[in-house]
Amino acid sequence: MISVLDNGSAAEGRQAATGDVVFCFSYLTWQACARDGGFHSEARLAAALLDSERVRRTLVCNTMRSLPRKLAADALAGGRGGHFPTDTDAQLLEPVRIRRREPTSLRGVERAVAGYDRALAAGVARMGLKEPAAIVSHPLLAGLAEKIGFGVVCAQREGL
Repeated sequence: MISVLDNGSAAEGRQAATGDVVFCFSYLTWQACARDGGFHSEARLAAALLDSERVRRTLVCNTMRSLPRKLAADALAGGRGGHFPTDTDAQLLEPVRIRRREPTSLRGVERAVAGYDRALAAGVARMGLKEPAAIVSHPLLAGLAEKIGFGVVCAQREGL
């Protein structure tokens, strides 16, 4: 299980923290990491960001999944594990698409990344994040971020 400290010190430290962070999983989801006991390095990084006194607000983003597969996986899990901490300073973004399979053409990948980018922009706006630092572990998202503009995350950092 992914542990998030609840010892009061993180909450007190958040008042002094000023940085907002957007963290994007590669091919994993928060739920899968929780089922695996927080074994993956990405799971430990996400948990550390949520616990950090230096981070004010965190948007954790699952990889984009097929909506039918996500609904099936959620139903099979039956509420076992993977619950994201309920906190106004942290949110989980779960972007979905209709297609079941990953795109195989460059144009398809660019469209998929652009869709993910739109979901990120909406999540950043919904949380009211200001100049968030982006931690991207997905290689295609990281590689195409500049080409598609990576929406508000990079635009805010550059002052655009």
